Amino acid sequence: MFALNGNKLEPQFAIVPSHSIENPITLAKVSAGIPSDSGPVTRTFTLKKRENPMQALVIDDSRSIRRVICNMMREMGYETFEAGDGLEGLAQLDSHGVMDIAMVDWNMPEMNGLEFIRAVRKRPEYRDMPMMMVTTETEMENIGQAFMAGVNEYVMKPFDKGMIIEKLQLLGIGV
Repeated sequence: MFALNGNKLEPQFAIVPSHSIENPITLAKVSAGIPSDSGPVTRTFTLKKRENPMQALVIDDSRSIRRVICNMMREMGYETFEAGDGLEGLAQLDSHGVMDIAMVDWNMPEMNGLEFIRAVRKRPEYRDMPMMMVTTETEMENIGQAFMAGVNEYVMKPFDKGMIIEKLQLLGIGV
């Protein structure tokens, strides 16, 4: 469910008590006014067809995690860009423009993932850029905060390539 806030349409989310959670990611996205069996509430965006490879920005303070995610994305045909924290991620966006997907860790120095998501969503040119949180944060409150800040999908570590592919497909940018 969405609500009008001034001239902006903003998503409305509810955190469901943990004893009733079957799929915490879906339930974190479901609005309080929509039955859980009606599916998740997601943002929509328009994809542009182009001849060059799709681009992924991978932001994580762990070089090994960046390498794992970048390798997965390259195997799927993406050109990848890396950043060790949110500030470096913003610099990459300033240098390379809108990406097809930004994959963002939560816990990082300088600027964490949640701060990065909020900063990106404030900039009109990145308002519709798909973003996926890839993190160890599993608390329902954190998942809800991430969606409220503007993340489109959420993956909990540890993860595998199949999970990433599934989330990309849900965003309409999968292989």
